Amino acid sequence: MTFFLKALGLADSVPGFPFTPVANDPGRTVYTSPQMCWTVRPGTQNDDAQVRVSIFTCSISTSATAGGGSGNRELIEQLAQNTMRRAKSLMIPGFLKCHGAAVYSDTVYIATEPCVSLRDVLETPELRRRYYGQTNEEYAASVAYGLDTVGGALAALQSNRLVHGNVHCGSIFVSAVSGFWRLFGLEFISAIDDVASGNPGCLFESARRAGMIVGYRCPPELGSSSCGDVRRGDSVVAVDAWGVACLVYEAMGVTAEEAANGRLNSLVHSLGAAELRNVCRQSLPKSLHESCRNLTSPNPRMRKSIAAFSESCEFVKSSTFVRYMKALSELLLMDLSQQVRLVESLVGPVEKFPLRACLCFVLQRLGELVRAAAKAGGSSGATGVSIGPVVEPVLKIAERTAAGEEFDKYVTPVLVQLYQSNDVLLRYKLLVGAEVYGAKVSPAVLNNAIWPLYVKGFAYSAPSVREYSARALVHLAPHMSEGILGDQVPRALGQLQRDADGTLRANATIALNLISEHITPLSQRAIVMLTYCRPMLRDAFEPSRVAALRSLHGALECLSPKQLAESVLPAISSLTVDPTSAESRTAALSLLKASLARLEAHHKQLPAQQVATAAGGPVAANGSAVGSLTSFPAPAAAPAGAASKGSGLLGGISIPSASTAAGAAPQHVDAASTPVLSGAPSPLRSTPVVTVASLAGSGGSGWSDDDDEGEAGENVGESKTNASSGNLLFSKASSPPTSTSRTLMASFSAGTKPASAAASSVASSSASPLSATCGAHGPASSFQGPASSPVSQPLLTLSNTSRVSSRTGINSRLVGGIGGAAHLSFSGGTNGAFASAPSGPMKLRKKGGLGAARLD
Repeated sequence: MTFFLKALGLADSVPGFPFTPVANDPGRTVYTSPQMCWTVRPGTQNDDAQVRVSIFTCSISTSATAGGGSGNRELIEQLAQNTMRRAKSLMIPGFLKCHGAAVYSDTVYIATEPCVSLRDVLETPELRRRYYGQTNEEYAASVAYGLDTVGGALAALQSNRLVHGNVHCGSIFVSAVSGFWRLFGLEFISAIDDVASGNPGCLFESARRAGMIVGYRCPPELGSSSCGDVRRGDSVVAVDAWGVACLVYEAMGVTAEEAANGRLNSLVHSLGAAELRNVCRQSLPKSLHESCRNLTSPNPRMRKSIAAFSESCEFVKSSTFVRYMKALSELLLMDLSQQVRLVESLVGPVEKFPLRACLCFVLQRLGELVRAAAKAGGSSGATGVSIGPVVEPVLKIAERTAAGEEFDKYVTPVLVQLYQSNDVLLRYKLLVGAEVYGAKVSPAVLNNAIWPLYVKGFAYSAPSVREYSARALVHLAPHMSEGILGDQVPRALGQLQRDADGTLRANATIALNLISEHITPLSQRAIVMLTYCRPMLRDAFEPSRVAALRSLHGALECLSPKQLAESVLPAISSLTVDPTSAESRTAALSLLKASLARLEAHHKQLPAQQVATAAGGPVAANGSAVGSLTSFPAPAAAPAGAASKGSGLLGGISIPSASTAAGAAPQHVDAASTPVLSGAPSPLRSTPVVTVASLAGSGGSGWSDDDDEGEAGENVGESKTNASSGNLLFSKASSPPTSTSRTLMASFSAGTKPASAAASSVASSSASPLSATCGAHGPASSFQGPASSPVSQPLLTLSNTSRVSSRTGINSRLVGGIGGAAHLSFSGGTNGAFASAPSGPMKLRKKGGLGAARLD
């Protein structure tokens, strides 16, 4: 390594030069003037490897040998040292920034910002496309801004009574980061007074005499040995005006194909100063004709100054890109209203700007604006002006940038800054445009940096922000981690499902359905869909119910037959008769048919022995075997007028129903009004307390309120007490009931309720449009066991301790056998029918800040 560095002109350690070149990179050789040879290599700072630099090295002995003899060694050494001195001292915008310089062992070292020679960019199609885009418009905009930058640097130099004297494409370098032009080639810089007075120590004059200004780059006044016109004071600056004309021709007059074929090198020897004016008129755009004609006048006193060129050149003045680059450079000096107007007007033009400039300059300025607004006091500060329009140009640039290193380096940090802002309009626009950047942000940044900020959008007071927080998840979910997608995302959407706005609740359910396909494993997806879609079946808002039905339909593939039978079918059956929505009924019937088809297919796939075991019937609570459902005795004929027969879910089974002569069922039943069956011929078991909670419809989403936690706990305690008290006993009467005894018959047909005032089931009162039919907010009565006994067999006796509790805001919970039972079987020992208490619908409660659902 030591030999390699010494061969390149770099020792292991250069005193006063804390920079090291990148290993195994020979660099590129550039000529800023015919005999000034520099080798440019990438390097880093010794103290901080993150600081990237370009290291210029000039071996004086090597350059003198290449120049044609030892006679030029002293001049080359003076020019190299002049370059080092000027690079360190000239802090003018538009010049190549110098980080450090030193002279050691016959070699000059200069460390500058990372750069590439403009000549290399023009001659290399790949570099040309990288920095200046694919289209001619982007390239012309880049050249216009480059000419404006170089013109401003030369004007500032001349204001300090200095002349550059070496302006051409070889002395211009391109920033490796932004692609902007930077002026270098400082070896000829001299004081205007020294040039005008003919001072023998003037380096510009020495270089001219040494023949270092050749071809069309040498203005006519320098062709004569006397140079009398140059020594007339004000005409000295005309040399730089001629150099700008040469630069314009090299950048715009030579096509990309010609530059790639080496025409820039051949022009130096084939094109003379007298011909430059004509070729400019023939090859340059019309917007440059007038300016170049003023710059290439043979008389130096007739040439326009550099400052006049920058102000009057139509090619530069008419460039939208130049105007916006200048305005963005002064962005933080404007007041907030001016900043917002500038950003709003940037949305359209930014699509035609060179992408490199957008990434490295425009985005950085917009990010600085967001940080400044955050420090000023949040979203809109005291002026009430939102910085939301800053999002649109960012999204335009993000749309043009491919996913990868450049997107992660330039676009992603700005997106994180935008999510950190509390500006409501900014967050809204950022969520609306999530499709643009959702697939390009790296998963690590999305999960660790953006998601903790993103989830705050569900708590915004603006409904539009809450809504699009759910919608944007559709584009971000495929790139989220399994832990966030399976837990935190559903909890956030569950919070939105409790929103007062029905539209937001429906959209939250739809969003959950769309992202559920990315939740793994399938068992977790099934839990999520059941936990967060079932409650919405009781929502008073019709689109919310329909969204829940269709979401469950889309998740059938991940639901097990047990989940379909125990969780889905009981919850959707009541929606098949939804009196308020035909779309809800259609969706419910479609889901019901698909679920039954799944269950039928599952039944056919079961082995024969499992079918036989299932046909043997369930096991009773006391551990004794229970008879098969197919072994029911044939139903006896009911007395005329006593009861009407209804068809059950199972074919061939008749289900008794109460007479419909009586009025509607009472909305509340207590112990005082409940009849007691007296004179029963056979002893009855103690009847458990029957508790029915109803949902008084307030148009909610089915989520219980926080203030109901205490009473809900009491209901849970009652449920546990009832469950431990044993199964309900349906006593088989030896004779038909007498006129003095009143009984409550158990009805098991779907949707059938006793209508008699004396023996009626409990009906929950609700203001919801579906409360009368157990809709969105009421309990879904489902058929879970056949009741084929005649009228004289199973009768339900309610004791005086039976009661019905009704509370608003709590999901209906059925803890008796009223309106349906989980299983019905006949025990051989007691001839009684046992109905176990159903598990009931899902109980939803708030937990924490996002709300969680659990099965009680």
